[in-house]
Amino acid sequence: MARRIEALVAAAALLGLGAARAHEVGAGPVTYVRESIVNPSAKVVSGFPPIMPTFQDLVTEERLLELIEYVKSLKGPRQVPTR
Repeated sequence: MARRIEALVAAAALLGLGAARAHEVGAGPVTYVRESIVNPSAKVVSGFPPIMPTFQDLVTEERLLELIEYVKSLKGPRQVPTR
């Protein structure tokens, strides 16, 4: 018997974040991800509370670029073609 596990979600999913979420708030993917890390309350996706802490002055530029590349590399759910 399969069990269903439900979780309380307080933030937008990271999968496909670069393009999908950036479009929702009117920013380019790299700009949106960078700003979301350094100043997360600047643009908040509708339906989610502004709960992420800032990482400004806590992460080096090199690490920030690595984080941006990582988030951009995440792919959204696989799309099944409709007929």
